[in-house]
Amino acid sequence: MAEIIPFKGLRYNEELVGDISNVVTPPYDVISSKEQDNYYNISEYNCIRLELSKEMAGDDDSNNKYTRAAQTLQEWIDNRVLVEEEKPCIYIYQQDFSLSSTEHYTRTGFIALVRLEEFSKGVILPHENTLAKPKEDRLNS
Repeated sequence: MAEIIPFKGLRYNEELVGDISNVVTPPYDVISSKEQDNYYNISEYNCIRLELSKEMAGDDDSNNKYTRAAQTLQEWIDNRVLVEEEKPCIYIYQQDFSLSSTEHYTRTGFIALVRLEEFSKGVILPHENTLAKPKEDRLNS
């Protein structure tokens, strides 16, 4: 059985960011360039700036979408846009989505720390349907 433990996550400071719906996005690997631009315009605190930072002309090893995302994360922590929980938590979340006009689903899960185990033990299973291009992008960062 997997061993899980709570942790102190970062949470948006709603007094600074306002409506939480303006600062969240879908997963980075399903966001088009047009959607990326839209999320950038919705709020200066939209997590798109961390999750899918923009590529810029002249990007190199020391200044690129990953270094900019890291800089933004640190600025948000320093400016208390993101604040650490007081106590360790296990986070419950829900995803609501539709596959058609008649198929609506709610997926409930949780986020916690988990002890790493040897794959051969079968305690932790691999993510299904991992997309090659996003995976390569993240491994190259």
